[in-house]
Amino acid sequence: MDEEGRDENDYQPDMPPLDDAEYLRGYLFDAGPIVNTGMGGVSLRSEHLIAWQKETGVRLSAWEARVLRRLSQEYLAETHRAAKRGCKPPWLAPDFKPEKTALQVSALAKQRTK
Repeated sequence: MDEEGRDENDYQPDMPPLDDAEYLRGYLFDAGPIVNTGMGGVSLRSEHLIAWQKETGVRLSAWEARVLRRLSQEYLAETHRAAKRGCKPPWLAPDFKPEKTALQVSALAKQRTK
């Protein structure tokens, strides 16, 4: 739980289906998904994954390690993209329906910019 009493599993955004590689998403978030440094975040590197494997006892194949590094790079890139005003989400569930209130706020914001 965080300092506000929320459990990390309280909010789980919709994620695209990964079929047989679903476990890699869990590995990504367990290992990182990014490393915070004094100069900002960086994507996972091999040494981070080696340390994570030693700590958890998980043995990654070469392709799994490559995928995790790539996912980490994409995650970091998305965090930078998402900081821009008006950024659209990278993926929406096919059955996603925005809340009426969100649509009203968007419409009001558009009116104010005219």
